[in-house]
Amino acid sequence: MKRDTTSIAVVCFGVTAVAGLMLAGLFSTGVSLAQDNAAAASAIFMDHECQGCHSIQVAKVELDVGDLEPDEIDEDAPDLSGVGLEHEQDWIKLYLKKKVKYEGEKHEKKFRGTDEEFETLTSWLSTLKTEPK
Repeated sequence: MKRDTTSIAVVCFGVTAVAGLMLAGLFSTGVSLAQDNAAAASAIFMDHECQGCHSIQVAKVELDVGDLEPDEIDEDAPDLSGVGLEHEQDWIKLYLKKKVKYEGEKHEKKFRGTDEEFETLTSWLSTLKTEPK
């Protein structure tokens, strides 16, 4: 029996092309989901006024002390651009719930948002791995 190699090649090319398109679609969806998560987490960060003590240079979140008096501003509050270099999400969760200390201190404020907001925020913070300038 003689096989039609042209047909086999066309079918193999078609399967490969479809698989490639599916993979590309999944990849771009993953990037989009990561961007959506970062945007949502950044909004949560701002909604809970975390920028009153912390900046995140890599996410273009500037320190905004609002109506605080100069003696009320914590100049030692770190930029969080690289928090994921030092801490994983589980530790960040414990710290924001005031259950662990960092450099002998607990976080100044306990996070009071929803569980979903908490998960989104801490997940995003753990991905921040850029040394601040």
